[in-house]
Amino acid sequence: MKLFATSFWPDREVNALLRMALALLGAPLIVTAILTLIAFTIAGMSESSRTGVMAVTKEAAVQFLTISMIFTFSVGLIGVAGLWAFAQRGFVTWFVTGGVLAVLATEILGLSTGAAVNQLQIVIAISLGCTTFILIRWIAGIRN
Repeated sequence: MKLFATSFWPDREVNALLRMALALLGAPLIVTAILTLIAFTIAGMSESSRTGVMAVTKEAAVQFLTISMIFTFSVGLIGVAGLWAFAQRGFVTWFVTGGVLAVLATEILGLSTGAAVNQLQIVIAISLGCTTFILIRWIAGIRN
């Protein structure tokens, strides 16, 4: 484990597993918070009552949290482990890995449910995957 820790954090001694665990928990929560604010704004423009706005926002928040946690602890965990094993610390590497894994997860989900995946879903998946991986990198304190 010491080898992996020094490959991500070469200039300082840190508890690598603790920082990575906090990053893996924190990134989906931050993404969920951002998406919930967007859902609240959209619901405020489309719903006529405050009760309706809050109901739509709560439902969206639960769905966003579920999706982001499933992504992070399934495909995302594999991606982070691969980046960690190959000592890839670059911003672009993490960004691209998040986007590619999100598209892969979206396509697998589409194939398993028998639903067609459209271009908008792919764009949203890329955005969320890239954001999640960059947040993981930032929270974990991984630098070039």
